Amino acid sequence: TISSDAIQAALYAKEIREDDMKFMMDGKSVFPLGNMESYRLRFEDTAEFFKHRFQEANVIGKKMIEMITRKTSTDR
Repeated sequence: TISSDAIQAALYAKEIREDDMKFMMDGKSVFPLGNMESYRLRFEDTAEFFKHRFQEANVIGKKMIEMITRKTSTDR
């Protein structure tokens, strides 16, 4: 199933660990502040950074979902 594949990837896919670690460390740097304003500013700055990439990301995301749907429906 997709959920068991996701769990396996989280546990054993070494190629994604660097990105996961960066995400976790960035989150840890914001939340201990206990300041929602800091969190909001960080979120808005990040959103602004990626703003010009949203359209392309939507196209790529749609293709990824279509591929996953095809792969999972043919595996049954």
